[in-house]
Amino acid sequence: MSPESITDTNAAVPGSDNANKLQSDGRAAKMMKLGKPSDVWSLGCILYQLTYGRPPFAHIANQISRILAITNPSIAISFPATGIGAVALPPGLKATLRRCLQRDPGARPSVDTMLNGHDAFLDPDAAERGVVISEELLGQIIGRVVERCGDQRKGFPTSEEVRQYPASFMNKIREMVEKG
Repeated sequence: MSPESITDTNAAVPGSDNANKLQSDGRAAKMMKLGKPSDVWSLGCILYQLTYGRPPFAHIANQISRILAITNPSIAISFPATGIGAVALPPGLKATLRRCLQRDPGARPSVDTMLNGHDAFLDPDAAERGVVISEELLGQIIGRVVERCGDQRKGFPTSEEVRQYPASFMNKIREMVEKG
């Protein structure tokens, strides 16, 4: 549950429009309005459980204490460097988890922002960011550049060749990443 779904921000407040509204049994009417930011929190919780094998507050045994921790900004959410099976987490995944699990709904990314190529985990191949490559692949690229620069038959690359390198290498990287 998102923090805002636990904290009843729509309870009757003296002097407000809902102060005198009553349910049929005489209790004060409460209207809870949750939106997409609450769904983004839920996505964060699901990704957290898939990543770490437990929800964010599972380490708190007492249910009431766990619910109170969700709404308490002084209780930090832990984001270990490794997930299930001691696998190191991609930085983009940790960033997505941190962004989704902001207690303040206004601080969470919108669904549109997350789906429009602005989230390194949900859209790692967005054109404006390029592609994520392994250290091994980067080593191969550097090796090819050094090899080309050392080729006495071809001479040192021209300025035009150097300008073409980024696009050429990005295309080759995409091909290699897609092939696995």
